[in-house]
Amino acid sequence: MKPKTIEFSQVQIQYSPEEDRIMMRLNTKGDEQFIMAFTRKFVQTFWPALVQVLSYDPNFVNYDTATQQAALAFQHQEVLDNANYEQPFKMDNMQYPWGQTPLLANKAVIKKPEESLPILGIYSANNIGFEFPSNHNVLHYLYKGLSDLVNRIGWDINLQNLLDNAPKPDKRHLN
Repeated sequence: MKPKTIEFSQVQIQYSPEEDRIMMRLNTKGDEQFIMAFTRKFVQTFWPALVQVLSYDPNFVNYDTATQQAALAFQHQEVLDNANYEQPFKMDNMQYPWGQTPLLANKAVIKKPEESLPILGIYSANNIGFEFPSNHNVLHYLYKGLSDLVNRIGWDINLQNLLDNAPKPDKRHLN
């Protein structure tokens, strides 16, 4: 049986200091909300998988690393620029297929189907979770949200920035 395809409309990444966990909430266009909690340990093990899946683009596999990173930086920024930051995250009148208690994420898996893009799976101990293809916008939002939040809350985790080595625009110009 194929996994159910869910179209997400909103993503929220927040820190819960009481639990010392990051909460990821995903809303669907059908007014469903899915909630997962990330521990420090999970973020440390999940991050390399997220970077690896986001870095894959079949259009650039034969190019040098700098070109690949520049293309990724452009793609990442384009996804973030097209996000709707004005609409408040919807919390009212939602249905919770997994319940209102967050599932604890404890496993990240990269699947590489022969005929498609890599897929990043995020699962709880009972194998309930999400699978996102590498071109899914949620992965870009998750990357941005986690990197910003981990720095802000002081978890002292060194998250490799996949855009660190992207070529910077040359500030020199000809007159």
